[in-house]
Amino acid sequence: MSEIIPVTGHYVERIASTEALADLVARSEAEPIVLFNHDPWCGTSAMANEAMADVAGRIGVIDVARHHDLGQAVARVTRVRHASPQAIVVRGGRAVWHASHFGITARAVNQALVAARDAPEDAAPVS
Repeated sequence: MSEIIPVTGHYVERIASTEALADLVARSEAEPIVLFNHDPWCGTSAMANEAMADVAGRIGVIDVARHHDLGQAVARVTRVRHASPQAIVVRGGRAVWHASHFGITARAVNQALVAARDAPEDAAPVS
């Protein structure tokens, strides 16, 4: 089970199991979600984490330092090569946008979420 942390404009869930990951990805059928691979010991990841605080959407945070296996599960589910830090927008169970390291900005993730909400169901993924 994941812990939901309500924050103004978005919800953050700490994902600590493959079941919680599957549940969040399933929710992407109704609305786009963001998966965020985060290493709390990494300076670059800390900067990306600050940017994610300004993202308006549902975010699943995977602590890849504690749960390396979940970071790999995200790669398998999304078909996006693992990186950390990494943000992946998922809609309809598939990755439609992703960025890593300094490509993770609140503006970029928010724009990707809006595009995912507005795109037709059969739109091609964007990266």
